[in-house]
Amino acid sequence: MSLLVHLIADVMKSSPKNWHGWLSAFSVVAFGIQALEGVAGEFYDFNQGNEGALRRVDVGLNLGPGSHPNAYVDAFDFPSDGEGGYAARFRTIPGQNAELAPKSYLITTNSYTRCVASMDTVTWDPALGQEVGIVIRATNLSACENDSYRFLYSDMRGTLMMSAEQRLPSGFYYYVTSEVPVGVPISPENRYRITVTAYETNFLCQMFRLPDTNNPIASLVTRDSVNIAGPVGIYAGENIDLAGPGFPADLVAGVDATLDNFGVDEPLAGSIWATTESLLPSPDAVVFEPRPRIQITVLDRETAVEPNSVLLALDGQPVASGELTITNSVTVLNSSTPYSGVTAAWTPPVDLTLGLHSVTAVYSDNAARSHTNSWNFSVDDLGTLVDGAGVDPGFNIVTAQSIQNAILPNSVITARAQLAQVPAYMRLHSTNTTAASVNYSTFHGAPTGVFGGDAEFPHAPGITALHNCALSAEAYLDLPAGLVTLGVGTIDAYELGVGTHDQFSLSSGNRLLLSSRSALGPQAVRFNVSKAGLYPFRLVWNHPRDPLSVEWYCVLSQGHTNTGGRVLLNTGDGFKACRNVLSPVPILQSASSVDGPYYAVQDVTADTAGKKFVVPFEIRDSARYFRVMASPRAEIVSVAALDEKMVVTYTIP
Repeated sequence: MSLLVHLIADVMKSSPKNWHGWLSAFSVVAFGIQALEGVAGEFYDFNQGNEGALRRVDVGLNLGPGSHPNAYVDAFDFPSDGEGGYAARFRTIPGQNAELAPKSYLITTNSYTRCVASMDTVTWDPALGQEVGIVIRATNLSACENDSYRFLYSDMRGTLMMSAEQRLPSGFYYYVTSEVPVGVPISPENRYRITVTAYETNFLCQMFRLPDTNNPIASLVTRDSVNIAGPVGIYAGENIDLAGPGFPADLVAGVDATLDNFGVDEPLAGSIWATTESLLPSPDAVVFEPRPRIQITVLDRETAVEPNSVLLALDGQPVASGELTITNSVTVLNSSTPYSGVTAAWTPPVDLTLGLHSVTAVYSDNAARSHTNSWNFSVDDLGTLVDGAGVDPGFNIVTAQSIQNAILPNSVITARAQLAQVPAYMRLHSTNTTAASVNYSTFHGAPTGVFGGDAEFPHAPGITALHNCALSAEAYLDLPAGLVTLGVGTIDAYELGVGTHDQFSLSSGNRLLLSSRSALGPQAVRFNVSKAGLYPFRLVWNHPRDPLSVEWYCVLSQGHTNTGGRVLLNTGDGFKACRNVLSPVPILQSASSVDGPYYAVQDVTADTAGKKFVVPFEIRDSARYFRVMASPRAEIVSVAALDEKMVVTYTIP
């Protein structure tokens, strides 16, 4: 019996026999500790304040000061894990060698020919372009070339990745990667578990949001023919060396990630069971479609799932077997070739109510082992539409560009920092303007996406390769009632949301519709509009390196076959966009120039009866212009300072 223990759902030894009894039989899932049957198990919780029997591998030190004088060094330490114990902090002091990305490992001294491994994240610095995960066949580790498989979460790309590397006897270097998007927003404020199962030529890497270790939020399935035997370990590294000469390297480069609870086991042959590969909607996801697809995929491993054993229930109500669509294969996101297993799917015949919903799925394998997945998701809508008439067609656009001697992390965090003029990001250029549509590329007219007629992205004079750019595009979209699809065409990081905004970030209570950090992520979202009218939207987008392309579009059900139904917003028969709304309730707006663009003033107190607005007084280096938007039209009478506040008085002629 191995030392590694896993918290798993206690399983029932037989399949449910009828529809009336199965739900109650599985409604209470007992949890227990089961030790995997295998050999050479190891588990490290770092509660002794050190790495124990693990071996440190600092590839930065292996480089040697002669060949790479600006290489980084590791700074391992073991801080509190926040739960009464300790964890392992991987931290590097970066240099400025553009060829090298920091990599740090803690590796077992034992070798494994088959393995089940897991590790937990405690936190990481989201400003760095980091990746964390598990490495198997960990031999000949270096800064550039390794003999290993690395299974990791890339915070820079928002994906689960596999990187297979080997130096062949011929001298040829074998390198292959595979990746899948993580279907829910990931935050270092939460804790996650990454697991890897590897045997023969089969690999499965999964990610869970703790404390849930049963329902994966992402899975990467792949095969490879290289021998997997070797040490196993945990890893933290930088996706790419981001610092350049003259740039504050510690701002964007290096590694700072805290990991915990690393375990590895060598399971006996035949003991790796059929496994839940994916769940839809993803656990704890928020969906905006009233009839979302409910789905479970089960991957065959050393046992096979029984297709007729799969049962589903929504909110405690079993789905009739005749309504389930059963497919005897599993299609994974990173391969066009189906894998052996079962996919069971169902779409509700009526709209679901807004709020929380629960799904229960049960299946059995050909060894008579049963498994239960229970997870939640929420259904939401766009919130309250804006009352009034749209004016000023187009989008309010804010852009920024930082200095070019570094590649900043590809994240919305980076975009917000540039747009908000955080000094450390060394902003080189900025604009505050308007546009008829959102369709930008590096050069004017260059058709880099689906649509032609691209506008040249605003940038500093004399620069031809556009790196480190950010954009905020804001508009009120005039949407019809019913299902609507919006999309963003880009390979870069972005967030698309609906609601009021502040400092280029969705404020509390608003809806995040779509987010991605790479081309692998979701590019379109379908949602329900309960009442036609104007809704406020904002797109925040980050671009780390050339070539540049970003398009904001809608998808129509008829026509436009050459673009797959996609139409740029505010063009042709696409949904119209406007920059302002004439509202029956007056709104105070401000701008840095008299021509705008104008934005709603935050933290304002409105006195409609007294026809005035009161806002906190601010001392600014530049002039500020105000206007009152209302229908019928309003006129400002005075702007005055009173008791450390500014009072704007208006009249409606």
